[in-house]
Amino acid sequence: MGTPPAGAAGTNDFRRLLPAAAGRRRLYALPGFAAALACVLAEAAERRSAIMCRETVWWRCHRRLIADHALLLDCAEPVHLMPPGRMTAHQPPEGVRAAGEQLIYDAVPG
Repeated sequence: MGTPPAGAAGTNDFRRLLPAAAGRRRLYALPGFAAALACVLAEAAERRSAIMCRETVWWRCHRRLIADHALLLDCAEPVHLMPPGRMTAHQPPEGVRAAGEQLIYDAVPG
């Protein structure tokens, strides 16, 4: 997972993924989210693994939120797969921080 190309549409407006901070908290609070992510991370520790979806770019997808959680709360090292086979380390957006066992998305100047 990684840093979007300079000038890519939506790169600074990660809040569009879910309409409000409450929406992002709801994603993480879904029953089984932490357990499911723990299973994915355990498998990734054993062999190469990927989270994929129909959205082409990770910064317009729920994968951004999953990568933020994995990096900031689970001490994982998410890597984004980009064309043409390039891999980049995930960089959380400005305005996200860990607070205990949760992520806080502060307001980001747009």
